[in-house]
Amino acid sequence: MDKTDENVMMIPTTLRVLMPDGRVEEIKLETYLAGVVAAEMGTEAPLEALKAQAVAARTYAIAAQRHPEHNADVCTTEHCQKWKRVDPTTAPEVFRAVSETWGIVAMHNGQLINTFFFEHCDGRTRSAEEMHLPALPYLRGVDCSCGFLSLKGHGIGMCKRGAIVMARRNASFEQILRHYYRGVVIARMEMETATTERAPAATPAPTETTEGKVRARLHKTAPSDVTPKPRRRVTRRAVPRPIESTRLPTTLEAPLRPTSGAVKRAPAEPPAPRREETSAPNLIVPGAPATPREEPRPTPRVELDVPLPPTPPATTAPTPSWQLPKPEPIEAPQPAPTPPPADETPSMIGRRMHVDHLPGARMICGALPRADIVILIENPHGENTVVYSGTAPQYGVGGFEFPVTENGKYIVTIGGQSLAVQVQDDTVFIQA
Repeated sequence: MDKTDENVMMIPTTLRVLMPDGRVEEIKLETYLAGVVAAEMGTEAPLEALKAQAVAARTYAIAAQRHPEHNADVCTTEHCQKWKRVDPTTAPEVFRAVSETWGIVAMHNGQLINTFFFEHCDGRTRSAEEMHLPALPYLRGVDCSCGFLSLKGHGIGMCKRGAIVMARRNASFEQILRHYYRGVVIARMEMETATTERAPAATPAPTETTEGKVRARLHKTAPSDVTPKPRRRVTRRAVPRPIESTRLPTTLEAPLRPTSGAVKRAPAEPPAPRREETSAPNLIVPGAPATPREEPRPTPRVELDVPLPPTPPATTAPTPSWQLPKPEPIEAPQPAPTPPPADETPSMIGRRMHVDHLPGARMICGALPRADIVILIENPHGENTVVYSGTAPQYGVGGFEFPVTENGKYIVTIGGQSLAVQVQDDTVFIQA
């Protein structure tokens, strides 16, 4: 291997850890990382969130030299990274996360990044300069789905609660790290000894040399698959069209004409002159002027004696134009209240409960999808207390909080689904 290759760096196989009592203890790097992941992220977090924490902790520890006055690299407090002793039998997922991310670090422009992380944010992380730190291109403020409405910590870099939520939504540890550290490269190290001989590929841990250090070549990991954009659904609105009204005729085509109290049907042709039957005598109306005799015609006349009501004068009753009756307004029925979706009922929410044990005040709290959900909490003495989601908005729209006065086993029931949690001087956070 070319020793002048700029992608080659020296990484320690052990760290000098400053203990609370002032002692300095030398611990293997991977063993130290397991203690950091357990103390910072917890042992019950999803595997991908544990992996993201392991990579962030490894990146920090490789470059850390925080206590030269004590001849130590790191301490066990928040000044560096929180650490506690942890056993593989009690925290198998933590050791799995460290093992499966062995040799992986986060870099920007060929340099290890400052992997700041904190407890939780208020829905948005902070850029470095917002907290009066030098502006760095990978420490930008981003949106976060941690579910809290308040900030706990400095707010720069990875939000640990947000990483847990992303992991539960099937995000990989690479996606989590690239979300909170913008534009970084997630690199895996192929371990090589200080000589030109390459260590066996199947070696699961770094091979120590006499100097206690190994050389590593960085290889970029393949970016995670990009989720295709969902197709937008287009809804077309119907355009109302006016209704065409049908006008009725204002006059009758064949008006009737009153004659001496009787109605004569208007013939299609002009009426023929009046003729007298040869077998009937002439009719003489008293007081009427004499009229000349009419010549007989071959076509007989038909008379209809149908009485009609008196016709008013034309000037007093003009024919109105036809108008359609104006429709009366119809009141729209009030919609019935929409029931919650089937997957948002208390029963379904209770089946999705997840529990995290976080460092902090002794309490049971959490964030549910909506408010007004009944939560029944039974203490170790069998006493029940009812709380409601939405009463602790600092955790979200369905947040709740229940202070705990003593350690022990508590039963949390939501929608008929019960969950036993053990409180031991920590914060039990329930999310569904």
